[in-house]
Amino acid sequence: MTNYKKSQACYKKFIISYMIEVKLEQLMWDNRVRAREISKATGLDECTISNMKNNKNKNLNVNTLNKLCRYFNCRISDLLEYVPD
Repeated sequence: MTNYKKSQACYKKFIISYMIEVKLEQLMWDNRVRAREISKATGLDECTISNMKNNKNKNLNVNTLNKLCRYFNCRISDLLEYVPD
């Protein structure tokens, strides 16, 4: 096995061993707000919001999380949840 394949295998194990769920879709639903509205109010890109809503973002920026918490007037635990496997 090459070093590249070994590192990919380790990376996959690391990703599978934990899961941070972004609960943005539920917050958006509860507040009856669309990505475009959040984007205008926070300055975040609509694609970033959409990716987070669909749990497609692998890297969560602290500034992005801060802007969303400020927008929804919520705690980080309202936005993120650790889900063990």
